[in-house]
This record gives sequence, structure tokens and C-alpha cells, in this order.
Amino acid sequence: MVRRIGQGAFGEVTECTEKSTGFRCAVKVISNKRYETWDECLKLREVRSLRRLGSTHKHIVVLRQIIRENKKLFLVFDYHPTNLHRRIQEVRASKKEHLPTSKIASWTYQLISAIAYMHR
Repeated sequence: MVRRIGQGAFGEVTECTEKSTGFRCAVKVISNKRYETWDECLKLREVRSLRRLGSTHKHIVVLRQIIRENKKLFLVFDYHPTNLHRRIQEVRASKKEHLPTSKIASWTYQLISAIAYMHR
């Protein structure tokens, strides 16, 4: 474990590094429920959606691995140092920097592109 990235309603996300390869990832621990079977894990809407999407769109985070251990569910994703929500919070907190229209347009395009892909 390297460091805790965030906490949500369904669990905690931690930045991790695989010792043998140095691969950095984000591991989400689903903590709101205990999973008795593997099939129960695979039926989760988030898991089904991410598995179906795969790694075919550059604006959708990649689910690398699903792990069930001690009745807990761990989702392993590619690590990204920031996200859109955090970036907007940083800009708002600084009160010095204004988002240029080009940045807003770029982020909007990325979001709409990913959403359009998911709905195809």
C-alpha cells in the first residue's frame, strides 16, 4: 500500500504498487458488503459494466483485475494521479486560476465521448 486516495459510500480507494513489476494501480475495496461467492461479485452492476467496456476507450478507466479475498471484493484499476472532480476542486480552492474555455471544452469532449461510447 502506498497511500489512501479517497473514501466513498461503497468503499475506499488506495494507490498501490506491484512489487515485482513496479506497476502503479488504484485498488478499490468494496466495503459495504461481504461477498459469499464469486458469482455474487460478477453480478454487480459496476463490475459487469467495466468488464464489458474493457480497455477500448481512452477516456474510461481500465479495470485490470477483480479479486475476492476473505469475502471482500477488490477492484484493481489503472492508476491516474488526479481526476476531473479533484482538478476542479483545486482550481476553485486556488481562487487565482480560472479555467480557460479550451480546457472546459476539452474536458466536456472527453466526458461526452466516453458517455457516447458506453451507450453504444
